[in-house]
Amino acid sequence: MKINSIKDYLKVEFEQSMLDLGFRYVKKDFAFKKTMNKFKCEIYFLTNTWVYEVDLIPYVGITHPLITSICNHCNYFVSNVSNLNLFVLEQICLRNGIIANGESIRYDLQLKQADRFELSDWNRIESIQPRLKSLLNLAISFIDEHACFQGLNKLYNNNPSEEYNQFCLSKHMHFFMGIILAKLCEEDYDYYKRIYERRVREEIDAIEIKDSFKRLLTLLDGINPSDFIIQ
Repeated sequence: MKINSIKDYLKVEFEQSMLDLGFRYVKKDFAFKKTMNKFKCEIYFLTNTWVYEVDLIPYVGITHPLITSICNHCNYFVSNVSNLNLFVLEQICLRNGIIANGESIRYDLQLKQADRFELSDWNRIESIQPRLKSLLNLAISFIDEHACFQGLNKLYNNNPSEEYNQFCLSKHMHFFMGIILAKLCEEDYDYYKRIYERRVREEIDAIEIKDSFKRLLTLLDGINPSDFIIQ
């Protein structure tokens, strides 16, 4: 089975219904994309190709040019502010958002290879249509709720001390996004600064990440959130 065949299938099955919701299908990026109040939202697919099989791994991502610009200034580069595997999102919804501290749904599903569709023939790809439609609906609801600064802030700062944040791809991403969003949303910036400074110091070994975080704090200390129109 070829990747282009899967892309064409998704186009036929979902393009019109997603377009009705404001998402355009971008085949080269293997993604449905939409912009809302400058927030760039996408439902995208990663793939692993094997001899007789293709793994299709669905994600939802949200970003904003202000946040990526701040990160770039500090030599910390991200494609999305939040990245979430849709199978992980499904588990979070099933648990009503209740996740034990230290538990990583993402890693558990990866180990079981339960974070993907495994496609080997046309019968298999047609059989995933109902499940994929359900996951797309979850992603759309996630975007509707979180494509704003306050919505993203809740993802990162409701529990700044949790060991694994489910909504990003790494610990340091949690720390960077959390402190940026706390500043932009005019939360208790000094409170979150103390927490994330300590966590970077104790939990991050990479010198370049630590240096970027120091540059970030210097930048944020001089920013007045009222200079920006926060959605």
